[in-house]
Amino acid sequence: MYNIKVIKFLEPKKLILYGLFLWLFLFIFSPFSSVENIGINYYLFIFINILFYLIGTLLIGTRIKPYPINRAKSIKLFYLFFWIALFGVLFKLTDKFFIRGVNFDLTAHENRDSLDQGAGNIIGIVGALLSPLSFHVLFLFFKYKINTNKIIKVVILIMPFVQVLDALAIGSRSSILVTIVFVVLFLLILNKLKLNFKKGILYFSLFIGFLFFLQNIFIQRTIDFVDESVLKEHTLELSGFNNMLVTNQDFNDFTINNNDFIGDILFTYTLTAKYYLHGMLELNHLINNFNKNHTYGGYTFILYKRILYKIIKKKADNSNYATIMPRNGIFTSFLGPIFVDFGWFSPIFLLLFGAYSKRIHSRLISNDDSAVLLYVYLSVVILFFPVFNFISGANGLYIFTSFLLIKPITKLKL
Repeated sequence: MYNIKVIKFLEPKKLILYGLFLWLFLFIFSPFSSVENIGINYYLFIFINILFYLIGTLLIGTRIKPYPINRAKSIKLFYLFFWIALFGVLFKLTDKFFIRGVNFDLTAHENRDSLDQGAGNIIGIVGALLSPLSFHVLFLFFKYKINTNKIIKVVILIMPFVQVLDALAIGSRSSILVTIVFVVLFLLILNKLKLNFKKGILYFSLFIGFLFFLQNIFIQRTIDFVDESVLKEHTLELSGFNNMLVTNQDFNDFTINNNDFIGDILFTYTLTAKYYLHGMLELNHLINNFNKNHTYGGYTFILYKRILYKIIKKKADNSNYATIMPRNGIFTSFLGPIFVDFGWFSPIFLLLFGAYSKRIHSRLISNDDSAVLLYVYLSVVILFFPVFNFISGANGLYIFTSFLLIKPITKLKL
């Protein structure tokens, strides 16, 4: 059985409030302020969308019949998912490192160019769809305490992490963050991670270390084109996430001019906080400056659009998506891509999204194995609502589609 306290803590209506309160806390007590004036349209858009999302979560009841557990079938499913996931991971790594030519000897920007040039091949698509199932394999391994040989155990433990090698090569932090959060959440659900004072100190130390690790990824990517002597100035003043979020001048000068331990801590804090905070302020800029046609799902759900157009043998013209945002290369929170798709009709989508999230959470309460990773994914999407849209970015739609496959595969008669 799952840890019911953790599951209740992760209720959809609570998660969005956690995310918003954390954003407000970090912003209010930060040395940052908005560059642009915040208009009434911005507050109204956010309020209506969150309200409709919360209404959506209330439309679905929480009582669903318990899902029976058949250990013999679960073990068979474990091995089925293991081989599917293994092929998926191998396909993904083959696509990235052999077909597209990603190489750790190249710079992050050169590797990004390589990925862009070779996108769309069938091996890469299959790998992207099947490799996330490695998280479900790890989940089944822990839940049912599968007894298998050492080689398979090693493969199980490394599969979810080895597939983010390409993220390291291109200097992407989002995919690495998602991987860690996925594993932590389902281990909490399985009651494999327990909190007490000593462990709390350990986990907090690991968290701080992880922030430094993510910062180092960003720095290594940045020094490809910026001299290390002006790295702090460039990062804290000229990086894209600074355009809508300005730092108090005294704080900024102190951070730049101090190269001791305190300066490093403040530098890490500034990078992490701006990375987390800037999306909501970019959303304000987007709402006030968007002058293109809305895409009605085509922007957020571009993968499904491509599949649909291939089925009906119609060419999908997505060339305008690269310039549809007023500003590229930044976050616009969860609502940014949704606004591009639906504009002021976005609350209808949020209503449906809230109801769907509550439905999957109810399946989780009912001990449905096929709902665990799907809800873990939705938890990440909801919790990081003020930061980033994990559906349209970080391969989110591939991950979502992969986790949708778990239920029909689980229903197979084995």
